[in-house]
Amino acid sequence: MAPHADEILIREAKPDDFGDVFELVLELRSSHGEKGKLDKQGIRPIFQRYLSNSDKYIYVAESRGLLVGFMSITIGESLYEDKPWAEVDELVVKEGYRSQGLGGRLLDEVFRIAHERQCNVVVLAADINNARAIEFYGELGFKSGEIVLEKELAVGETDGGLG
Repeated sequence: MAPHADEILIREAKPDDFGDVFELVLELRSSHGEKGKLDKQGIRPIFQRYLSNSDKYIYVAESRGLLVGFMSITIGESLYEDKPWAEVDELVVKEGYRSQGLGGRLLDEVFRIAHERQCNVVVLAADINNARAIEFYGELGFKSGEIVLEKELAVGETDGGLG
C-alpha cells in the first residue's frame, strides 16, 4: 500500500536524483506511447542545466527515500507579454501513487514560484488522449487556451523544407 500523501516530501531535486528522475521520465514517455529509446547520458546534461539555471526548476516527491514523482518548470518570457510565465515542462507521478494529491502538491510549487517571479500565467500541456490528466488540471483551474502544433524534425533539419 502506498503511503499517505502527508508522508511524502516535496523538495527541489539534487544532482543525486538523476537516475530516479530518468526512470520517471521513461514512465512518462511510456504512458504517452513513445517507442524510441532515450539516451540517459544525453539527458544528464539537460538535468544538470535545470539544476544550475535560475529560470528552471525540478521538484521531486519523495517517499521513504524513493522518488515517486517529479515536475520540471521553466520560467519564460517573450515580446508578446510584459510579464514572464511559468511552464510545467513535465509532471509525472509513479503508478501506484496517483490520485493521492501528489500532483496537486507538486503544482503548488509552480504556483508559488510563479507568484514569486511575478508570472502572469502558468501553462502546461497534457496529452490529448489523457482524459484523466485533463480533468485533473481542469479541477485546478486550468483551461484550454491554445492548440499546440508539433512537427517532428530529423536530426539536423532546420528549415522545415521551406528553404
